[in-house]
Amino acid sequence: HTRYLGDWSSARVLFRSRDIAAGVASAIKPRAHAAPAVARSRLRVGYVSPDFRRHAVANFALPLVEAHDRDRVEVVGFSLSSRMDDVTSRFEAAFDRWTRLDGVNDDEAAATVRAAGIDVLVDLAGMTADSRPGIFLRRPAPVQVTYLGYAGTTGLDCFDARDRKST
Repeated sequence: HTRYLGDWSSARVLFRSRDIAAGVASAIKPRAHAAPAVARSRLRVGYVSPDFRRHAVANFALPLVEAHDRDRVEVVGFSLSSRMDDVTSRFEAAFDRWTRLDGVNDDEAAATVRAAGIDVLVDLAGMTADSRPGIFLRRPAPVQVTYLGYAGTTGLDCFDARDRKST
């Protein structure tokens, strides 16, 4: 990936990332997301990752999930991987709801997220191995952010925060 091309400038990495993202996004018609119809007392935040297991991302994501104020926030985990271990069990216990999305295509995965009524959907993988940007391109949540698992831009317009501003 372009992040490992040490002689490339930040501007060139950003341009290339956006070029790659355009190719990924070209086959998908983004769907506008309607606001949730049902008012709830708690914000519903969903986390999507292939790394809810013994992985560097888990060292940061698990404490984040566990620290949510459960009186104000309901946290939902969407796992993209069939690889599970003892850390996976800790994640499952930390989430209010746990859903596996491995083995389903991006349309089905986005429909599952949409049906869960997620208010804020957080991508923890960016453009790393086993990531699923196609889910986010289908816009299953009204607010979508990318965080933690990838230091650079995804180049995708489907994220509302921490993307496309810099490399």
